[in-house]
Amino acid sequence: MAIKKKIKEASNIKPHYIDQVSKQYPPKADGAGNYVGRIEISKQPLPLIAFGPRITKTRGVTVKLGDKQITFKHAFGAMAGQHKGIFERGLAKQQTNANKPQRLYAGHLPIKELFGPSVFKVVSADKMQGDFRQLANRVLATETKSQLDRFLKPKE
Repeated sequence: MAIKKKIKEASNIKPHYIDQVSKQYPPKADGAGNYVGRIEISKQPLPLIAFGPRITKTRGVTVKLGDKQITFKHAFGAMAGQHKGIFERGLAKQQTNANKPQRLYAGHLPIKELFGPSVFKVVSADKMQGDFRQLANRVLATETKSQLDRFLKPKE
């Protein structure tokens, strides 16, 4: 699947997660004899773990999303059952008492998983759509050549 490879090169998303949200259908003839291929990509956001984050004990989690590098200072990597992900504790209400230090990330609050952008947002860039058109034209040309060779081949 060459499309998965193009998405991985552009976004640093692990192929396993691209498979979960995308489907590629090979070109087939429709009723009018035209060949039509299809790519379906879900708008579902991907877990942050899909982007290959760098997890440290002291500085949190750093993720490269596109051209930007984003750091989540209070995030951590963990296993929740059989699921591996990047999580963050909920924020506690600020205390107004001047004698006690403010503790924004309380240890007893529930954790939530962090998500990044969807593959759809990565693919919707104009450069990626141009690459997909070139790839589709190349696949269509090889498929057409193969079918012509099959039909024009002399019978023995």
